[in-house]
Amino acid sequence: MRLVSLGTNCAPGVQILRERKQRGVASPFSWQVCTPELVLNILQDNFTKLLDKERYTAYTWWTEKENRLMADLGSGFGKFVFAHSDPLKNPDDYLKLKAQCSYLRRCLNTDNDLGYIMSIWRHQPYKKHKEALVGIRKIIPKNCKFFVCCMEQGQNLGPTLTEDDIYYGAVDIGGAEWGDMRVRAYGESDRYTRMIDEIFY
Repeated sequence: MRLVSLGTNCAPGVQILRERKQRGVASPFSWQVCTPELVLNILQDNFTKLLDKERYTAYTWWTEKENRLMADLGSGFGKFVFAHSDPLKNPDDYLKLKAQCSYLRRCLNTDNDLGYIMSIWRHQPYKKHKEALVGIRKIIPKNCKFFVCCMEQGQNLGPTLTEDDIYYGAVDIGGAEWGDMRVRAYGESDRYTRMIDEIFY
């Protein structure tokens, strides 16, 4: 089983790379920060706006000392933050982004041995993003499973299969903030790993 990250932060990419030992994670969402709504819009747009360099601009990241590149995809889309790359300054990063978009297009046109995983930040439960998640589920091939896990304060849940054919779970991260190592290690947590094992393996 090959797992494909749909973001919306780095936790699925960490799980794939470190726990599953699947080198070369090839999705434009693996190491970026966005929202489920933005993932849906990018997929529906066939990556056109995401690959438009004219939309890239600097973005203040967490502190004023840290700047990242952002793609402002316009009204109804939102901001897509390049957390670990800069496809404007680095031509190789842009070529990699294009290759990742092409790879994900191919993945979404096959149902052979693929599973899709997404994580969302706390205080953003399933019901808040339900419309976008259902839209993404409709794009993913029917025979492929889709797992959404919420990093939620004080809640461990699932995984449970929703009526929308989406597996949903939550991992308790306590009172941690994003910079806390408990959150950074979330992609490698035992509970997250066990849920993925249960769903996909």
